[in-house]
Amino acid sequence: MYKRQFIYNTNETFGVGRKSGIDFSAGLLLYTDRYFGGVAFHHLTQPDEGVIGGSKLPMKMSAHIGANLLVGNVSSKNTIIISPTLLFMQQQDFRMLLPGITTKYKFISLGVSYRSKDAFITTLAFQNKFLRVGYSYDYTTSQLGNENTGGSHEVGLTWFVNFKKKRGTIKTLRLI
Repeated sequence: MYKRQFIYNTNETFGVGRKSGIDFSAGLLLYTDRYFGGVAFHHLTQPDEGVIGGSKLPMKMSAHIGANLLVGNVSSKNTIIISPTLLFMQQQDFRMLLPGITTKYKFISLGVSYRSKDAFITTLAFQNKFLRVGYSYDYTTSQLGNENTGGSHEVGLTWFVNFKKKRGTIKTLRLI
């Protein structure tokens, strides 16, 4: 025998069914053959991402600097390139500093960096004139622990497209 009970209506409040917004970012990259640096600003319009109530996405700022230091004869095919880099990012109260160094010999790149109080990052990449294929692994050092997270794996592919500019100079477009 079944017992019948009263079922109350839900107290859940439903938000909007659809939501859209415009979000803009801007950045500047400066570089020479040896040095590079830049800044970027993301979420300039701070769009509202809230479903039930208002929730503005805070603006994010990032800045980076680096260098390509040559070891050996520049005209030699056995030149080693060492690239120290520094990346800083901030979004609201969150701040991250990521110093790193990459070494490139012929078509192979090896790198290591440290994300402040969070992870060691190792990278391995193969690059020719047109293509770069890379693998990165983040080893978690924070309280989360690598045993709990398993770290993080990333595979990247960059295709270099050359196009001619007026006056015959060649510029490179990087697609990531």
